[in-house]
Amino acid sequence: MLTYDSTKNNNPKIFITINILFIVALISLVIGIFAPVLNMTKKISLLWNLINWELENSTFSILSGIITLFEKGEYFIGIILFIFSIAFPIFKCITLIIAWLTIGNKHLRMVKLINFVGKWSMLDVMVIGILVIVAKLSSFADAKPLIGIYFFFLHIICSMIISYLISSDDVSKI
Repeated sequence: MLTYDSTKNNNPKIFITINILFIVALISLVIGIFAPVLNMTKKISLLWNLINWELENSTFSILSGIITLFEKGEYFIGIILFIFSIAFPIFKCITLIIAWLTIGNKHLRMVKLINFVGKWSMLDVMVIGILVIVAKLSSFADAKPLIGIYFFFLHIICSMIISYLISSDDVSKI
């Protein structure tokens, strides 16, 4: 993926680690966007949950959830989810790659940008978590997180580690 430049970093182990993390982050992002992240079951419960009927069972990926929101006219929520679930992670990956490949002032600007926007990285996972909790507390629906959310979470963790390694002043101590 990237070639080793001994002028930027004296530790080839960090170089290899960052390259592997980039590959894992990019693959897990693609899987996280397209794989199912949530299974929602609409249900009716009567007599203190003694009688339960499942009305509808829906499985969503991040992309299919955003498409469904647009189809149902929920443009604002769809745009917010698109920005934070698809555009933002892709932007962060591109920014990390640019920061990794550059030195000097451009590198410092990219690192500052990454550190500024990195605070929002876990927003989508938090939204899915809140949705699952609300559905579990409701007697009208049930929600289960699926494999896609774990891949998306893996992408976030990898990008956070890459960000730390790239922005570290002395990566040889890591």
